[in-house]
Amino acid sequence: MDFSSNDGSGYFKLVSSVAIFHSRIFVLAQYEPEIENPIEANQNASSLYSVDLILSVSHRLNISWKIELPGTVNGTRPLIIYDAKYNQYVILISYALDKTIGILAILDLGSTYRVLWNYSYPEISSPDGRPLILVLDPRSGFWAFLKKGTFLYYFDISGKVIQRINVLPVTSEVTITGKPESPILLVAVQDPATLANFVIALDLVRNNTVVWKFLVGIGDDNVVWGQLVVSDCLLYTSPSPRDR
Repeated sequence: MDFSSNDGSGYFKLVSSVAIFHSRIFVLAQYEPEIENPIEANQNASSLYSVDLILSVSHRLNISWKIELPGTVNGTRPLIIYDAKYNQYVILISYALDKTIGILAILDLGSTYRVLWNYSYPEISSPDGRPLILVLDPRSGFWAFLKKGTFLYYFDISGKVIQRINVLPVTSEVTITGKPESPILLVAVQDPATLANFVIALDLVRNNTVVWKFLVGIGDDNVVWGQLVVSDCLLYTSPSPRDR
């Protein structure tokens, strides 16, 4: 499968985990130059590919459509969410352009696509130029956050910010668990003053109250990275990269 740029100056490198819906895969790719002086216009170039899984020996993957995105997508991933207005599932993508955050909603039409909306959020600043990471809320809408950011944002399906929670700097992915009607949000944070690392649980129904707060350890060697995985009554965390 060819992810090369049209001008031959580089290629599009896969930068996230994929989103899968039935036999279709949605893949984010970021431009990676192969020459010493890449074309300036390509520096923030990124694309979303819609790829079909075909049960054939000769053609196992087929690109059904591709959309060029307005900014960098390095560090985020596609989110598939049901939109009752269109009675279909919609693909949401966050991007960053000059440290300004945006979110794009795309309707998959089979062999092509339609952009439903594209909003920028100047009130959400990304110091390192990375986009938001989006997480589905089982009730409705979605949550978004920045790594090392101090806010969790709750959006409705139309892209409007309806809630903002102030937290310590986020170090891990956000996991939402519990019953669909009463979800619990799990996230790891670090206190910059004491370097204490915690996993906290927030009750999203009861005004985001802290259900519990677990001290993992002190110092950068105990930072919790990656995804928080819940299995029955157990919680698994990813160790610091230094311990891997």
